[in-house]
Formats: sequence, C-alpha cells, structure tokens
Amino acid sequence: MQHDALEAHARDEIGIVEQSKARPIQAALYSALTFTIGAVLPLLVVFIVTQAKVIPIVATSSLVFLASLGGISAKIGGAPIMIGVIRVTFWGALAMLITAAVGRMFGVVAS
Repeated sequence: MQHDALEAHARDEIGIVEQSKARPIQAALYSALTFTIGAVLPLLVVFIVTQAKVIPIVATSSLVFLASLGGISAKIGGAPIMIGVIRVTFWGALAMLITAAVGRMFGVVAS
C-alpha cells in the first residue's frame, strides 16, 4: 500500500473527499437547463402581451424571473437567499440597461 501525501492532505486538512469533488459535466448540464428555463420564461410573456406593451412588461417580468431564479439557486446552493436575489437581479438589470443603450446608440431600439 502506497501513501499519497497529497491525497491525505486534501482529505484531512482541506476536507476534500471523493464525494465532494467537482462534477463538470453535471454542472454544465444544470447550467444549460437553467439558462434554457431563464430564456423561455420571457418568451412566453411575449406571446401573451399586446405589441404596444411588450417591452415594459417583458423587462419587468424578466426581472421578476431573475429574482425568483436567483433565490432558488441561492437556496439550493445554501447561500443567503436575499443576497442571491439582489445579485442576480442587479446584474440582470444592468445587462438589460446596457443592451438597451447599445441598441439605442445603433438605432435598433423601438422608442
């Protein structure tokens, strides 16, 4: 039996065990699934609302969906829920604002 000092250190000092190792394929699949859900929800809203109100309603509902998904992911990950909600909503709102500004700059945004 050989002694692996690195494995012993990882197990005893850091707490890394086989069961807690990263699973990149599983993480990628869950990430793809959540991104798909996050993209489908605003699209469903587009099909429901009238053309005249589509931009404000989709923007608002997207922020609500982002807040919900941020809270769910924080709960699943064991993080504080409000921090997850605020973080995801803030960065999502910032991304929407930047996208709208760039669209307006290039003249491709409906006023």
